[in-house]
Amino acid sequence: MIRSQVIFENTDISDSESEQEKYIDEEDAGEREPTLIIIPNKAWIDQYSWTAYNAVMDTFATYDLPPNQRRDKNSRCMFHFKETSEFFRVRNEIRDKNLASNAFCIPFSLRELFQNEPNVQLEPIGNAWILMKVGSKYCDHGCDRNFFKVT
Repeated sequence: MIRSQVIFENTDISDSESEQEKYIDEEDAGEREPTLIIIPNKAWIDQYSWTAYNAVMDTFATYDLPPNQRRDKNSRCMFHFKETSEFFRVRNEIRDKNLASNAFCIPFSLRELFQNEPNVQLEPIGNAWILMKVGSKYCDHGCDRNFFKVT
């Protein structure tokens, strides 16, 4: 069972269960592994807009898939991958080919080094979580802090 309160703590998403349920369907989350969950960052959206956010999420949903197929069931939040290597390949290619402009940021630990640089993305698009199904009734999860880019 997914502990959605862990994934949603310290986010701009409401604490109400109905708000969280539109992001995480527990049965759906365990359907395929791994599952990437991106919780929107309000500061990034205020800077770039919901339209820009949705464009980035559409890139994650459709990258390297046949036409008219998506890995997110139109949620723009929860992305299912066949295997871990597919997840890392898709994430790395989107980042390395700069297909999601401004979606990846400088890691917090290196911000001091880049604070005076022009056009440096300091704000992440959201919190990224990777959910892995461990057993028939248990899922493990963790925050992926590698959604950054050092220029």
